[in-house]
Amino acid sequence: MVNQVAFGTVTSLGLITIASAVKAASVVTTTAAVGYAILGVGLASASIGSMTAWYDSSSTDVKSYFRNVRDHSGIAVSGMVQLIAQTMIQTIIQMTTQGIGIRVSEKILRSFDGQKA
Repeated sequence: MVNQVAFGTVTSLGLITIASAVKAASVVTTTAAVGYAILGVGLASASIGSMTAWYDSSSTDVKSYFRNVRDHSGIAVSGMVQLIAQTMIQTIIQMTTQGIGIRVSEKILRSFDGQKA
């Protein structure tokens, strides 16, 4: 019985997560894209939690399976939030250093142009 419930849960969450990701990529407005992306992250975390709970040896009946889904999903949510935060910080650092590099290059080119004239 646990395998049937787990299979249904994992499959449903996986399909809903894919649908949310496709919707986030296809919407026109930024607000809707952010909303669907947040929904996708939450659903992906729940999906990861349901898969790991399925493989947990303590999931012997349906009640223990869903208790494990709750516990594993909580860990997956914090991991996904950390992944997103690290990605955002890396992007900010990369964009900042790229902007500084462009400005420095422009200053150097202007100084060379001024010396030739």
